[in-house]
Amino acid sequence: MTSKPTEYVPPKRKDAIVRQLEHELLVLDTKTNKAHCLNQTASRVWALCDGETSVAEMIRALSEESGTRVDDKIVWMALGQLRKARLLPKEASFPDETGRLSRREAVRKIGVAAALCCRW
Repeated sequence: MTSKPTEYVPPKRKDAIVRQLEHELLVLDTKTNKAHCLNQTASRVWALCDGETSVAEMIRALSEESGTRVDDKIVWMALGQLRKARLLPKEASFPDETGRLSRREAVRKIGVAAALCCRW
C-alpha cells in the first residue's frame, strides 16, 4: 500500500506518561494503567503522531534517519499497534489492512530486534 501525502495520522494521546529508556520508550496509559514498551522504530512513529504529519512524511523521516528505505508497511504496522494499544485516539482509522505485513512477516523482514510494540 502506497501512502498519499494527504493521509494524516491523528495526534497521539496527550494523557500518557512517557519515559525514555536506553533503547526503548515506555508509554504508560494512565486510563488503563498498562505500560507499552516501544522500540526505536515505534518510538519514532509515536513521536511523529502530531496530527500534522502524513504517513508519507513519516516514511521519509524514518528513511532519512535510518539511512535506508523504510517500507510503508512497517509504518502502517506501527500505527496499527499504537491504535490497538489505544495510544492513538479511538477515532483513529486507517485504510484497509489487506496487503500489509503480518507481524511474522515484519519480524522476518526487519529482524527480531525491530519488533514494533510489546505490552507489559
